[in-house]
Amino acid sequence: MADKSEVKFEKLDVNDPTVKRFAEIWHNSITRTMKKSIKNEDRQYLFFSRILQMLCENKRLRAEECAELYNQRYHDNVARENVNYAFRRCGINSPDSRTEIFRWAEMAIPAFVKAMQSRKSEDFDSYMNLQRRNGQFDFKSKIFCLMLYTRYPEIDMTGDFRSFESFGPAYAKSVRRDIEDFVRNICRVQPRESKRLSESDRKIEELENALRQNEILMKDLQEEFNNRLEENHQEEMLEFFSRLNSDKYGCILDEMMSAYSGIKKLRRDKVQLPLEITGLFRFIENFARFVRDNEINPIMKLGSIQEWRERDFNASGSEYVSGSPYTSADEVKRVKVISPGWFYKDRDIQIARPRLKECGEDDI
Repeated sequence: MADKSEVKFEKLDVNDPTVKRFAEIWHNSITRTMKKSIKNEDRQYLFFSRILQMLCENKRLRAEECAELYNQRYHDNVARENVNYAFRRCGINSPDSRTEIFRWAEMAIPAFVKAMQSRKSEDFDSYMNLQRRNGQFDFKSKIFCLMLYTRYPEIDMTGDFRSFESFGPAYAKSVRRDIEDFVRNICRVQPRESKRLSESDRKIEELENALRQNEILMKDLQEEFNNRLEENHQEEMLEFFSRLNSDKYGCILDEMMSAYSGIKKLRRDKVQLPLEITGLFRFIENFARFVRDNEINPIMKLGSIQEWRERDFNASGSEYVSGSPYTSADEVKRVKVISPGWFYKDRDIQIARPRLKECGEDDI
């Protein structure tokens, strides 16, 4: 069933002089930004762009659906976790945040095109009112430009989109400002009160504007650099805890939880323990506190028994590691959590997947 809230996008006439001029502005902006860029291609931003473009096409795609579509389209082998990482980096890791920003983009693009075609100041004002929303999204400009290209690929007359895909948030914002200035000019809306200037004063003003734009770009780049440092630090920490729970090192997080639960049970039962092993218990308790203080939490309760269908494993990102195969989609099995899985801060940042096995006679 079609969603009645979907926005309709009309085709642009590529022979229209205004559209041709806009395509030229798009080309010049990307070319100019490429010259400012220290690194012309960032593979991570390229991956993010392609995921975001898929959401421009269908904002309701889940992470596993994005991964499947990406692999089909680009002949790759990315996993659901890779897409969730992209969601986190782009600030859209919750379904509500994804719906909000892409619904905004679906409204902003027709408003932009209407202002460009009508050349009326009131239409430009309506467009700018939309642009002032969702300022908290670092990837707002990137999503806007990707939505613009997705709905109107005809603007890419010179094949610059591949270069734009590799831009980070700061460079994408620079491109958006350039095309915003274009529609502002054709709508005769001046950013400040216009006045008659001599040729030399006009050149000075142009240089001042260019300097101001470069200062804004440098500020945006510094913020992006700081954010990436923080994100890299976080990823290193996640990698550390992921290794702790790898099979190579004996699933240390799982073993810690099991031992810590055992210690609490012994103390509840007031079991007298030899002094020689009290130091080991203190170490386990301190290690458990260290894990909690770093906001690493179990996803499921270790040892719990649940009733699951096969599809429940895919939906939760869990693994069915032992037991007889499911015979139908409606079959329900009693399963036991043998590894709780771990997440960082919120459940979208998964460190280790929960592992479950089919219950045997000893488990019931």
